[in-house]
Amino acid sequence: MLDEAESLQKVVREQFIKWAKNTPLILIGITNALVGDAVHGFQHSIPFATYKKAAIMQIIKERLRAACGDDIIFSEFALSIIGSKCESEGGVRIALDLAK
Repeated sequence: MLDEAESLQKVVREQFIKWAKNTPLILIGITNALVGDAVHGFQHSIPFATYKKAAIMQIIKERLRAACGDDIIFSEFALSIIGSKCESEGGVRIALDLAK
């Protein structure tokens, strides 16, 4: 399994794809950027919708509640900025990193 396949160097991605074509290896590539080189060579793709702003905000709130109880230290405005930024660029993983 290749998580964030788009971040691998092209030559590394191509080598994994070559191995998968020449052996009984099943290669699963996960990418946030389903474009061009990131998916070139994969035989099948299953697109999933990206997280929307409201869902990103909710995930951050749930993580904060788990860590801090009801004493959430983020304002709705701060959560909104993180949600907006990460809806268009990066997704939940980056949103959680920003919230740290």
